[in-house]
Amino acid sequence: MLFYAVRRLLGLVPLLFFVVLTVFLLLRSVPGDPVRNLLGEKGSREERMRIAHELGLDRSLPVQFGIYLRGLLRGDLGTSYIKNQRKVGEDIAERFPATVELSFCAMLLACLFGLTAGILSAVLRGRWLDYLAMFLALLGVSVPVFWLGLLLVMAFGGNAPFPSGGRLDLGTFFDFEPTTGFYLVDSLLEGNWALFGDVCAHLFLPAVALATIPMAVISRMTRSSMLETLSQDFVRTARAKGLPERRVVLRHAFRASLISILTVLALQFGTLLAGAVLTETVFSWPGLGTYIVDAVNNRDYTAVQGGILVIATIFVLANLAADLSYALVDPRLKKA
Repeated sequence: MLFYAVRRLLGLVPLLFFVVLTVFLLLRSVPGDPVRNLLGEKGSREERMRIAHELGLDRSLPVQFGIYLRGLLRGDLGTSYIKNQRKVGEDIAERFPATVELSFCAMLLACLFGLTAGILSAVLRGRWLDYLAMFLALLGVSVPVFWLGLLLVMAFGGNAPFPSGGRLDLGTFFDFEPTTGFYLVDSLLEGNWALFGDVCAHLFLPAVALATIPMAVISRMTRSSMLETLSQDFVRTARAKGLPERRVVLRHAFRASLISILTVLALQFGTLLAGAVLTETVFSWPGLGTYIVDAVNNRDYTAVQGGILVIATIFVLANLAADLSYALVDPRLKKA
C-alpha cells in the first residue's frame, strides 16, 4: 500500500508539469498586455520597455518558463505584476481559506442530500419518490452554476437572513480579527455565536448554488451503484437471514457500493474548486476564484498560474486520497 501511494505521488509530477506548461502557453496566447494594464494608455514607450524588462516579459518564452519553473522548485509561485510585486503565494494563502470553507460546506450539502436521495431512489425504485429525486437530479446537473446563483441572489439576496455578498456584514468584518482564515472555525474558537450565525448566513446561498451539480451527480451515481448491489446474492442472503432492512441497505449494500461512490466524490470535490470561480464571482466571495478572475482581467500571468496550479494540485490529491481510501472500504484491496 505504501509503495502504491509513493508511486502515485511520483506520477503526479509530470501531470502537474503539463498543467503548468499548458497554462503558461495559453495565457501568453491570449490578447492583452500586462504592462499596458499596469501603466494604462498614457504610458510612454520607454516606461513600457523598462517595466517589461523588470518583469522579465522582454525575454523569450523558454527563458520565462525556465525562470518560473525554477521558482516553483523552490516553492515560489512568483510575484504579482499588478499588486506592487506582492508574492502570489501570500495572496493565495490569504484567500484560499475562503474557497476551502465554501467548498467544504457545499460538499457537505451535496453528500448529505445526494447520498440520501440516491439510497432512497434505489430502495424505492419505480415509486414517485424515485422519479422525483431523479427529475431534480437531472434538473440540478443541467442548470449552470452562475445562472442559479443569479436566481438565488434575485430571490433571496435582498432579504434577511441570506446576504448575497461577502463573508461577513461590514460592521462585523471591521471588528473581527481572524486567526486561521476559516471564519466558521474562528467564530467557534472565540465562542461568538452571533458571529457564527452571520458566517453561516453568508455561506448559505453560495454553498447551495455550488452544491447543486455535485449533489445531482452523487445522487444518480449512488442510485445506480446501489441498484446493482441490491441485486447481488450476498444482499439476498442477508435478507434471508432476517436482518432488518435498514441494516441490509446501509451496512451491506451501501458499503459494497462505496468504491464507485468515493471516486465520484473525489471528482466532484475537484469540480467544486473549479465551479467556485463562477460562484465566488456571482456572490462577491473573496476567495481563490475571484482572485483568478481578477488576475485574468489584469493579465497577471503569475497570479493566474499560481491559482490554477493550486487547484490542479488539490484535484489530483483528492483523487489520490480516494484511491487510497478504497482499501478502507474493501479489505481485499489492502494487498494490492
